[in-house]
Amino acid sequence: MSGGPFALRGPSGFVRLVISRIESSARAHAERAVSVREAANATPTLLAEARFVLAQALWSDHNEQPRARALAEQAQEALATADDPARSTVDLDEIDDWLATHHPE
Repeated sequence: MSGGPFALRGPSGFVRLVISRIESSARAHAERAVSVREAANATPTLLAEARFVLAQALWSDHNEQPRARALAEQAQEALATADDPARSTVDLDEIDDWLATHHPE
């Protein structure tokens, strides 16, 4: 009796696998959103939203943390100077809080 593909890794191995796939999917969608908004010359607010979502999606990858922080800083700057910050689904305070707690290792 083999117990299936996750028998040796146990439930925590399966959970890690599922989380990894979800993170990968989120990252791909966020990368696409940034690319589409950049190509479409979207408003700074819309681009800031996409960049902040991508920053969050990238953070779990240690090698991508500097890029994630740079994207969040770009989003922060764009929202701080935007003509329409109230139209954003992301609050500037949320980005500020995220940046205060996320420093590349």
